[in-house]
Amino acid sequence: MIKEFKPLENNCSNCKFYKAYYYKYKGRVRRSLIGRCTKKRNKLNLVENSWSSTCNHWESNEEVLKENSESIKTTIRNMRDSLLLIESFLATENESPKNSN
Repeated sequence: MIKEFKPLENNCSNCKFYKAYYYKYKGRVRRSLIGRCTKKRNKLNLVENSWSSTCNHWESNEEVLKENSESIKTTIRNMRDSLLLIESFLATENESPKNSN
């Protein structure tokens, strides 16, 4: 039987000060269990097991996740608008007569 892994409720991986490290494996970007704490200002800010460790600096990352989600939605809307402008430009360019010298 496979047991589902459930991290601690308040751990580094869901802290707003935690920044995960990522690596590329077989063409895909994957999240590492190692990251760093931006709250700790010393050289020992490496977090080796983000799913089972925590400290007294922990704060929920729900607000950060919400901001990231809104930022992504805004970027997608801006991309859509840019693509519509490009499409309009290309359609206009194809309709206009070409000058032949």
